[in-house]
Amino acid sequence: MPRKKFDTETDARILMALSMLEKLDELTKMGKVPGIKKGEAIQILERLTSTLNKIRESRMSKHELLFSGLFRAYNNMLSSYISAMGTKWYQIAKTRDNYTAKLLRFVLLNLRSLGSRIKKTEDGSLLGALNILFVRILDKSPLRGSKENYVYKCTDLECIYEVASDYDVNRGDIVGFAHTPPIKVDNFWSEGIFLRGKDGKVLRGNPEHVGSRIPFSEIYEEDRKKLEDLVLSEIEDYLLL
Repeated sequence: MPRKKFDTETDARILMALSMLEKLDELTKMGKVPGIKKGEAIQILERLTSTLNKIRESRMSKHELLFSGLFRAYNNMLSSYISAMGTKWYQIAKTRDNYTAKLLRFVLLNLRSLGSRIKKTEDGSLLGALNILFVRILDKSPLRGSKENYVYKCTDLECIYEVASDYDVNRGDIVGFAHTPPIKVDNFWSEGIFLRGKDGKVLRGNPEHVGSRIPFSEIYEEDRKKLEDLVLSEIEDYLLL
């Protein structure tokens, strides 16, 4: 099967970033982003969106894009936005609204990892629009009001995520994880899903795998489809433009 050619105009990773900038703009205008002054934030986001649209229209090769002034400008503006939020923004946002805090974290991590995913994930796959990694389970506790689901805290060595799942995993296990916009599970906002391998069982790794990307071919077909549908729902408007 021939490899799909990289195309900035239709690449799911770039379209997802445009969708996430739109979400960040909405959250900013609603006053739900801690730390940063609203006027300053809106100005940065206008420039960021303009830059990312230029990237999309550029039709540059992957190598040209990653070393371009446009992409450097994108990363610099995004860093300015995140720096202006301060170091405690997630804790502050979480005390106000759990869902918004988790959505905001997904949006920012997705935007920040764009270059890494363009460089390291396969072209032509919708799954490249998400961070799909091995994580270590740090903690497991029953989900209040649920008979089968547990709340897990897990880490990719950068963040600690909260995931609700009924899979049989325990503290110390290394498992596959897809970071997604918050998903409601029994009145709990889960920050993603644990993944199954090709055999339909939980996808497991070794300690040295924590934080490393998972080849999409290793993911159970049903889970792949679920994630592809999620990405499509986020980017479908941009596919029509």
